[in-house]
Amino acid sequence: MATARKSVMQIVGDRAQLRTIPALLSLLFALSSLFQFGGLAAPKFLWLNYTMTPLHATAVSAAAYFVAFMSSETRQWENYAKGEQALIAISGGVILGQQFVPIVSNTISSAGAAGGIFAWMLSLIGWGVAIR
Repeated sequence: MATARKSVMQIVGDRAQLRTIPALLSLLFALSSLFQFGGLAAPKFLWLNYTMTPLHATAVSAAAYFVAFMSSETRQWENYAKGEQALIAISGGVILGQQFVPIVSNTISSAGAAGGIFAWMLSLIGWGVAIR
């Protein structure tokens, strides 16, 4: 009986571990995109003597977005409604475009803080749709 109970507890623990990974990815995405869009000062990792750059924040955001999308239960593009597909594509485009496409970067920065807030919120909403 103790063995059966222990194995059930291990299964519950394993399930909790699996939920931890998406939560950590979500936190990593939210913080790196917040820095990317101007909501945070450059994070400095004292142990590594490294200050994050916007390019690295973009890479972290894009990688987390891709991993989360590929690990979601609806990772087949056809399983999303047309509006959801558009939102996922637009938010991914804003994440990459802010760093690599001058017109996107200029549009976001010309709107001041509101532009950064809007871009960040758009990326978070797209994230939420992509990982459902």
